[in-house]
Amino acid sequence: MNCTGQLKSSFRLAQQEQTFSAQQEINTKIDLLWVVDNSASMDVSQQKLRNGFSGFAKKYMQPTWDIRIAVVTTDTYLAHQSFYNYLNKLVPGTTGWKSTYINSRLNTFTNPSWNPEFVNLSTGAFDSGVLFKELVPVWNQNYARLLPGIHDGPIPALCSELMPYFIKGTTQCATRDDQTKNTGTLRCVTPNTQNGESSVTQCVNTVQNDSIHSGKAIISTQPQGVPADAAWTEQLIHNFMVNASTGSAGHGSERGLSSVLQLLHDNESTETAFFRKDSLRGIIFVSDEDDQSLTIDENPDYNYSPYINYKCDQASLESMNSSVSVSGVNGYCCSNINNNCFYGKYGTSCPSKTIEDFTYTISVCADRDKLTPVSEIKEN
Repeated sequence: MNCTGQLKSSFRLAQQEQTFSAQQEINTKIDLLWVVDNSASMDVSQQKLRNGFSGFAKKYMQPTWDIRIAVVTTDTYLAHQSFYNYLNKLVPGTTGWKSTYINSRLNTFTNPSWNPEFVNLSTGAFDSGVLFKELVPVWNQNYARLLPGIHDGPIPALCSELMPYFIKGTTQCATRDDQTKNTGTLRCVTPNTQNGESSVTQCVNTVQNDSIHSGKAIISTQPQGVPADAAWTEQLIHNFMVNASTGSAGHGSERGLSSVLQLLHDNESTETAFFRKDSLRGIIFVSDEDDQSLTIDENPDYNYSPYINYKCDQASLESMNSSVSVSGVNGYCCSNINNNCFYGKYGTSCPSKTIEDFTYTISVCADRDKLTPVSEIKEN
């Protein structure tokens, strides 16, 4: 019953051979955005951070990958227009104030181009006071843009007693503040340890010596115009290490999530847009604090500041700091003495924290009821 006639004495059909070819496209475009905490509490962690960044750079910052990298800080959100009034306000008590440190080196102090009369070079006084944006000159409307001079090296700040931890902490800003001594990026990446130098004290930009910059806010592992060789790759790693060394002079309200949203709003529709079409995208947060992204008031009053909706305990501040630093002269207080304090009077309910086996209760913290939900961040 060989009705088919295909195969004798069989009901089976002859097998047909077909050849299929499959092509698998692998997306090699990777865009990595690092969001690094640059507040004073990160000072002690700078070397550990650099060690981790160094390991990453040596493995992945190679021309065999198609990776683009940018680094922003957890206070990049200050570019939001709602903080313009705050940044243009005087730091309380600074009109006519004299810095002991600046007066000690007045013969080498040079007023910045953005304010030629910043310091009275005859008396050493800030005759017109100091604006909040003059503490950290990159705190402006371009802070969320990936521009050279902003996110390509440590954030520059005013080396003075107005920023107590910046001048007295591990960073020791006076080490790099003198523009007649070490300049450029070399000591930051390869400090002379035999002379007692360290990357923590050498990776510091100040108003007087703002010279540690790679010149590239966006770093690409793909060479353009120049063939990659060992020297090119070494420079690539060098640039990444400079960019990743954000320093610890940033704002104490660490808002990494809000900072990413600000970058997307201010940067991605410009010529410095970071994320490429069809790229694999990663956002890496590096911080020692929980995110403190708070809902930003789009129509703020004149007194609106980053510390609105914070809880504060004056007694705790005074027990942990010198009486001078929390007296209200510079605003590091919460009792609203003569309206000179940063923090609101919301009572005390800050949680205890444990970092590297050390447990403590912080004296200033964001009101948890005012935090921006993560789901809202994701939607945006």
